[in-house]
Formats: sequence, structure tokens, C-alpha cells
Amino acid sequence: MAGTAAACAAIAVPHVVYLIMWTRPEIWLRRCKRIGRDPCREMAWWMVAMKGIQAIAVLLWLWKVEGGSGRLWWETWTFNLYRAFAVVLFCAGQFLNVACYKALGLNGIYYGVKYGKKVPWSHEWPYGGKFSLRHPQYVASVMTVWCAMLLLSLDVHYLNGAYVILGFWTACYVATALSEDLL
Repeated sequence: MAGTAAACAAIAVPHVVYLIMWTRPEIWLRRCKRIGRDPCREMAWWMVAMKGIQAIAVLLWLWKVEGGSGRLWWETWTFNLYRAFAVVLFCAGQFLNVACYKALGLNGIYYGVKYGKKVPWSHEWPYGGKFSLRHPQYVASVMTVWCAMLLLSLDVHYLNGAYVILGFWTACYVATALSEDLL
């Protein structure tokens, strides 16, 4: 259970940072001004690093639960129908993520509006149009993490907290979306 809590803590960190950057942008702006960096570009680099930490934490959790050798995974993992579905959903999530970046650009994705940048409202899909979504980037992220877990997990992982991790990760994205809407 300690490993599950540690993985959840690593998952939570970027969402806490998002909340601070959204509600107290002046803190980030001061820091970026002091070091002479663009706040959106700097945020992008920090978020990539934090996503890397999340991935490492979850991979370590998977490895620990599996027994620490990787042997069980190599001996029992099979490509089946639900993993095939996960691959399709993973690709769809990444397609949606790319569409978000295309529609908003770096400044739109990384809170440029909070840092005084002119970010035009996007009416392009996935933010507008017939099949638009509310918070499509977060929908894409949730799709991606669920699919990655489906692809990498064994039954032993689900018996030992995979659903807790996935539920917590989803709740973090929901909380981030709500904070952007309400705060």
C-alpha cells in the first residue's frame, strides 16, 4: 500500500502545481522574469519533467507489485482484445492531445492567458464545432493514462491497487479541470 500511496503522491504533484500556477500566476511570472525565461515555455519544460516523474513512479510501482524481477510480466503478458482496444484508445487520446496543441498553441496550453499573453479563443475542434469536448486535453490525458495502464498491467496489479491509482489520477484531472472553471 505504501507503494500505491507514493505513486499517487507523484501523480498529484503536477496537479498541485497547475492549481498554484492557475490561481497565483504572479509567483511563476516573478520566477520566470528573474531567470529571463518565457513563462509558458518554462511551464512546458517543467510539466514534461513532472510527467516523467509520474511515469517513473508508476513504472516502479508496476515493477514492485509484480515482484521486482520483470519475469512475471514477460512470462504472462499477452496481447488480447482489451489490449488491442487500449492501443486504439491510446492513439485516439494522443490524436486528441495533438489537436489541442494545434488549436491553442503553446501559450494557450500553458496558461498564457494568466501570464498576460494574448491567447485567442479557439473555436476549432476539439474546443468548438459539432464534436467539441469540455477540457479535451484532460480527456486525452485520462484516455492515455488508462490505456497505458491497460497495456502494462497484469492481474496482480489490479489486485494490488491499479484501480486506486487510475481512479486517483482521473480525479486529479477532474479537479484540475474544475479549478480552471471555478477559480
